[in-house]
Amino acid sequence: MPDDRYKEMEGYIAKYGFQCLEKNLTRFEAERTFQLDPEPPKVDDINEYVLMANREQKLLYLCFYLHHIEKILNGRIYRFFHREGLYAYNPLRLLDYKLSCVAAIMECLPGYDPDKGANFLTYAYYDIGNAILNCRRYEEAGSFKNLDEYKTVRGIAWLYNKAGSSRKKTIETFMQKTGCTKETAENYLRAARKNRGIVSIYDTVLRESDNEVDEDFDEDTNGDAGEDLSWEAGGTYGAILWGSSLGSAVRRAHGKLDYREQILLERHMAVCMDCGHVKPLRSRFSWEELAILFEGTTAGGAERAYKKTALHLAQLLVEDGFFHTIILKRKSQKMRKEKIAAATYQYLADCDGEWGEIQFDFEEKTAQIIQLADWDMMLSKPFAKYTISYLLNCQNEKLPKEAMISFEL
Repeated sequence: MPDDRYKEMEGYIAKYGFQCLEKNLTRFEAERTFQLDPEPPKVDDINEYVLMANREQKLLYLCFYLHHIEKILNGRIYRFFHREGLYAYNPLRLLDYKLSCVAAIMECLPGYDPDKGANFLTYAYYDIGNAILNCRRYEEAGSFKNLDEYKTVRGIAWLYNKAGSSRKKTIETFMQKTGCTKETAENYLRAARKNRGIVSIYDTVLRESDNEVDEDFDEDTNGDAGEDLSWEAGGTYGAILWGSSLGSAVRRAHGKLDYREQILLERHMAVCMDCGHVKPLRSRFSWEELAILFEGTTAGGAERAYKKTALHLAQLLVEDGFFHTIILKRKSQKMRKEKIAAATYQYLADCDGEWGEIQFDFEEKTAQIIQLADWDMMLSKPFAKYTISYLLNCQNEKLPKEAMISFEL
């Protein structure tokens, strides 16, 4: 595509009111980048804009077309993000993907023939998909010669995951599907396993201490190796965040939070939920900085908002069935020689229902259940038992006034 056509498109963007592509782009702006004000002239079929663009050789009509199909492009990119496990996204990332789709549309424009019976969006469907995949290819930490190689590596990675991480079964299936040699299939599988990108089709974590694939890997092993989903810069925390079932659950829950809650968590925890990058804790936002970021609040207000957001995230994880939570409140206490001799704690099971109550004698190391909390009515009383075990094993000087703990049944 000649450079002058892109310059022409940029001129229309400036003239007809497309959103300004600023560094601090919001999600609302990223989703409405191609919306015109005033709206373009109405036509019976938006495909007519494409025909006029070809007939009159003016990309202005393509701008009119993009105004109407932007929601469709957004939806297709969102679905791709979700399949990849990218439940939270950076507005600039959405815009990058969308502009790549526009470049693909511009490439398809001259060759479109309406007489073949397909509308333009159907005609460009395959090329738009390739543009989205190409964006993802450049985000991967692995190196791929071209898009075809990347597609092949993704395909064999999907087979590897479907086969339960069985190397032998994956190679046999891939050879049957493609007709390639065993050596070629092994090379593609090796590339897929060495790729360190964050892709949801890889569902296992590399267990070897070395990043290199062991050439003597047992052909019949099931689940002894998989794709390492962590970024090298992320360290152990990054590996947990992106490579485990906990990481997947957290990303899903984080994606359900509103924008303000997401920013609170990411800035204070010094982590990007979009790419998995974990920064040093010294670089995280303080309560004062968060208060400045969200105008009209104080440092104390920012801290309370953060704690409320953390509780909301925990509730979403509980709803997802990943673990259970217990919220503790100390109701009363008796002191003896600067130590807590006895105390009464209230506890709440899974962030919902009525509070239960337990009395503790920390000198005798005993506890008595006064009232069970809602959702703790089973014969085994797991929430009450875990609460008793947790508090009786706490050091006396570290007994909490309030706390939230999690556990798995």
